[in-house]
Amino acid sequence: MKLFLTLFIFLDFCYQMILYKIVDDWRKKPLPIEVSDIYDEKRYQTFIDYKNDNRKLSLISKVISLVIDLMIIYSNFFLMIEKCVGNHPYLLVIVTSMILLAVNMIVSYFVDYHRTFVIDEKYGKNKKDLKEFHKDFFLDLILEIPLTIVIYSFMTFVCETIGHYTDIHMISYLVSFLLCVGILSIFMFIIVFFSFMSYLTLKKQYTFIEMEDNDLRRKIESMMDGCKKKVSKIQIYNESKKTNR
Repeated sequence: MKLFLTLFIFLDFCYQMILYKIVDDWRKKPLPIEVSDIYDEKRYQTFIDYKNDNRKLSLISKVISLVIDLMIIYSNFFLMIEKCVGNHPYLLVIVTSMILLAVNMIVSYFVDYHRTFVIDEKYGKNKKDLKEFHKDFFLDLILEIPLTIVIYSFMTFVCETIGHYTDIHMISYLVSFLLCVGILSIFMFIIVFFSFMSYLTLKKQYTFIEMEDNDLRRKIESMMDGCKKKVSKIQIYNESKKTNR
């Protein structure tokens, strides 16, 4: 099992590095002549430098995450958790996922802090102060904690219930299919519900206003002509209050 997890982690890491190399090679190419009249070389080079700094930070973050994952796999981490909480499957899954989430959040905090107050500051893009940064960070955390608990608890419930049921009953292909459809439907509901929660979190971070009647709005409305789903509101928020990205 450890070997399989290690292989999976390294394959994922290699895939990310391949994507990194592809993007890096493309960004070394000169500015296309077709856009040279509207996007000058100096501005383009600044954009490339900014993206490169961010990608270096992302690379460091991925290496740190890789090291942490390997340390967890090859240590007695899971055994220690089991000794502390016992064999209760739900408690075991929730405690484990919360500890892993906390570790991930610590790494994310320092990465986001460096991106906001070092890289964005360097290129004149940041407008956040520490208070605003912490507010946004913890609002995201408040959303992610219940999402993690719900998804992992549901997965545990499915494994426990189906495992117990199949031990004492034979199930047909039709029942198996209906179970898969039911599980997929519940997952879709969870995703939609937390997408809505994400929208509420966004409303806590920004002030939404109705889009004014201008040329852009009229173009959007013309694109919606003939759509079965009618849109009653087109709301906007001002991202530039926090960043110039």
